[in-house]
Amino acid sequence: MDTNCNLNKGIEYQLPLYQHVTEVDYGVYSIVCNEDNSYNKNDYFREKATENQMYGVLIECFCINARKNKESASKIKSYDEMLID
Repeated sequence: MDTNCNLNKGIEYQLPLYQHVTEVDYGVYSIVCNEDNSYNKNDYFREKATENQMYGVLIECFCINARKNKESASKIKSYDEMLID
């Protein structure tokens, strides 16, 4: 969740270390963004993921848009209402 104050710690240290210890080359770091502030930083988190090559692992970061600025998926009736970016 984007409310967790340890987002940077997770992407910079925890996931790469877990990958190294378990000998996994590819990792996914996903952040559920409830706030505009954190969702607008998704490029920053993607950069953090790609620049961390300490253990020679690959990390991809995905920000999930959970902000309350859109219709419920069950109420959408057309492609235009889907708001996919």
